[in-house]
Amino acid sequence: MDRRRWKTVGLALAAGVLVVTATPAQALPAEPPGPAQGLTAEASARLALERRAAQVEPGLRAGLGDRFGGSWIDDGGRLVVATTDAADVARLTAAGVRATVVARSQASLDAIMDRLDRTRPIDQAVRVWYVEPRTNSVVVLAADTAKGEAFVRAAGVDRAAVRVEATSERPLPRSDDVRGGDPIAFNGSARCVVGFTVKRGTTEQGFITAGHCGAAGSRVTDARSTPPRPLGTVAGSVFPTNDFAYVRLVAGRPGSGLIGRAPHQEVLIKGHGQVPVGSTICSYTLERNWRCGKVQQLNATVNLPNGVLNGLTRTNISLYPGDSGAPYVAVDWDKKTGQALGIASIGSDPSQGNPTSFFQPIARPLATYGVTLITTPA
Repeated sequence: MDRRRWKTVGLALAAGVLVVTATPAQALPAEPPGPAQGLTAEASARLALERRAAQVEPGLRAGLGDRFGGSWIDDGGRLVVATTDAADVARLTAAGVRATVVARSQASLDAIMDRLDRTRPIDQAVRVWYVEPRTNSVVVLAADTAKGEAFVRAAGVDRAAVRVEATSERPLPRSDDVRGGDPIAFNGSARCVVGFTVKRGTTEQGFITAGHCGAAGSRVTDARSTPPRPLGTVAGSVFPTNDFAYVRLVAGRPGSGLIGRAPHQEVLIKGHGQVPVGSTICSYTLERNWRCGKVQQLNATVNLPNGVLNGLTRTNISLYPGDSGAPYVAVDWDKKTGQALGIASIGSDPSQGNPTSFFQPIARPLATYGVTLITTPA
């Protein structure tokens, strides 16, 4: 990165990213504030840090090039950027981030992920694998670590760069064929959730949801009404490998860029993107209101009984039966706006503790179907 670019990044960080209080930031409440509530000053400050970190991280990543070793938000809300070259530390520090030197580049870890993704067969005891930037390694979670080790050996990757860990986590699609308070139903039974409303051109509107909820041609109804009112038809669906579907709305049912309904907080979607590991994000369903947590890893691969899912984001937000397709959002609670991140795909059983869910990043379905997000109220 040239000096002018480092200087620009440093100024952006100085504008707010480095304003850290002496007291550790408080955790967000289980439910974000409603209209009558407010965030603490510390929570607001942390979210401001995370927003600015998301703005400057791409420039730092580009400046490091093949020396970039990953990035994340630390417990104090500060952006950490890893490099494979100690000569970068002074410049990163001057730019206002916490720098750390690692042995492996992000590109080399991504290459290991690619080898693992292409390895077959995969025993069902091997559950999840992902890049963990905080340990500069690829992590494989397996119910049987011996089978996890065998999976790594079969891939022929650098064993020193991979950690095999035991897990009881069992991510599965969380759609459900029983009645519930979920917003939409597929063919009158499978219950899921609208993710983000979208448009194609000036006349066609629809929404993105989880692909495992229904195949192309499935009828989708509004489960909030009795009898259920038609919403649309699945125009395209992908599952497995990815997990998303596009539902084309019927006439007379306009899409809105708002997420949430009274009495819950409404948030207007203003765009889409990706946030660093460690960022605070939230998910919404009408039944369970807003739930917030952290991004744990990006670009995770999950091995399901009926196929492999690639490129998912792993979080610690609970996912319940019927929540599939729910929106994941980076929310600015002060402005009541948000950036679309992705849609709920799979999760482990919340009753087992240590909630885990995975979302399909929104960029791929938008590109696949040639649609754009609706960013205004209906």
